[in-house]
Amino acid sequence: MRSLLCKGPLVRLVMLGLVMSMIFGLFGCGSSRTTPEDAARRHLERTYGGSFVIGELSKKENGPFMTAEYTGYAHEEGRPLERFTVWVSDDCKTVKDARYTVQLLPAINGWVQDLADELWPDAGTAVVADALSFRSDAHYGAEDFREFYRQETVNNTVLLVLSDREDLEADVIRFQGSLQELMTGYIRIYITDSRDLEALFQEKPAVEIMIGSPESVIREKLKDL
Repeated sequence: MRSLLCKGPLVRLVMLGLVMSMIFGLFGCGSSRTTPEDAARRHLERTYGGSFVIGELSKKENGPFMTAEYTGYAHEEGRPLERFTVWVSDDCKTVKDARYTVQLLPAINGWVQDLADELWPDAGTAVVADALSFRSDAHYGAEDFREFYRQETVNNTVLLVLSDREDLEADVIRFQGSLQELMTGYIRIYITDSRDLEALFQEKPAVEIMIGSPESVIREKLKDL
């Protein structure tokens, strides 16, 4: 009995350590000095080289077992329009990314620019394509953007930059109708002579229209221009 009593403080100390480790475990990455942003940055720099900007990653719980992970966006330094989705596990030990979307952007942007050129001789366009879920088997050639849209759920932000706002209704309706062939997301319309698309992406557009909106909604939105 005396031996057990002597061990009492040690047992209590061990139990306290277990309880504290369980409590800290509830906070995921917060239990260490590693933030999810740090974990994402290290993964990207180790995998691809170069420097990356990591946006704020938010914690979400997914699936039937409510598995927690952090998710948000990253882009190579100096290339904000080439952002892609990253996912970081709750303990910051596993990082997944959809950087493969970046290799598809030249083909996506070329397709969208061709659609715009048919309607506006001076239009500038850019597409930010955010894959909404991770696919470990995602392998696309540089021109396979149509297959990409068939296989994955993608939220698109289409920047449409025009010099004036005259006679827009019919052309915007045609433009969004063509985009709807592949895309969901939004069209952001900017009326400006600037063609600094990276800077414009950070600014509020003149109007924003959901791709697939009825014509009546588009006409109502364009009244704000």
